[in-house]
Amino acid sequence: MLLTAVLLSLLAGPSVAASSNNPEVYYSIHYAGGGCETRVGGDSSAVSVKGYVTGENYEGFGPPPSDNMTCLEAIPCQVDPFSSDDCTVEHNFTIDVVTGQLVLVEPESPGYNLSECHIGGDWFGDCNWVYKTLDEIKAELELLLGDYSPDLEARNEFIYLAFYEDDSCTDLATIVTSLSGQTLSVPKAMNNPSLTCAEASLCAVDPAAGICADRVDGEDTVNLDAITRPASSNVYQCDASNEDVGQEECNEYTPTDCIKSSLYANCHFRYLSGDVLGMNPRLLLGETTEPVETTAPPETVDSSSSFALVADSRWLWTTVFATVAVIVA
Repeated sequence: MLLTAVLLSLLAGPSVAASSNNPEVYYSIHYAGGGCETRVGGDSSAVSVKGYVTGENYEGFGPPPSDNMTCLEAIPCQVDPFSSDDCTVEHNFTIDVVTGQLVLVEPESPGYNLSECHIGGDWFGDCNWVYKTLDEIKAELELLLGDYSPDLEARNEFIYLAFYEDDSCTDLATIVTSLSGQTLSVPKAMNNPSLTCAEASLCAVDPAAGICADRVDGEDTVNLDAITRPASSNVYQCDASNEDVGQEECNEYTPTDCIKSSLYANCHFRYLSGDVLGMNPRLLLGETTEPVETTAPPETVDSSSSFALVADSRWLWTTVFATVAVIVA
């Protein structure tokens, strides 16, 4: 009888736990393959990871259901609904922790357990997916391992901005996800040094989170523009606020660079492209003993993107000057 009562209460819709001063961030990990357990060359391959703040309302977008839509083709809609004309199906949802369990809070699927591996479905092609806390990811970084055939080029569209509590980039605080060429508008919180990096950078994971009104510097936002450099495993990024901390506005970052943040007072950051993260997820914790390699084809720059043109021209002239210097020497 007790079990029946519990099941009926879940089906009727769980009550949302009271919001704490520090809402949690859970990360949805999507996989191509047979499940949510990765092995390079094995049954499944991590495709993307994206953070959501508990208690917040989200609008998710995906392509129409299709037997021909793969996870790799569909999942960019989750990160940027403007990434494709196929991102037309809207779905509103909220996640929250109820009696110690992460659930979907919505009329359609009340009490839906998000911490379990869900196989396939129509929402993002043939993706399998599961939600994990950052601590769970740090304890089992193999959750983010990727396979490299045939999806390397597609996964390289993803860019991960990792924030850290320390200046050696080993104490991971948050992960912010974008697509190459996408502009992220995030709030600054440099005027509130009492915040930990995790507390401040939560507002980069979800700038609209209710708690951020008391954490950020008013209406002060910054546009982050980044593109991947597949041939070198690097990320090229422009951020006007860099000059506030004595850095160049535009920089090319290697996977091992650890940089003082110009957005959040107690943060450092590093950039990882999708293929680098999939090949060596331990870079998230600053473990750089394993070599980082990539076999991705050279990037084709979209001539319609002014940022891409500026970034590519700066990179090209840097390469030309370096080559001339070698020849002269």
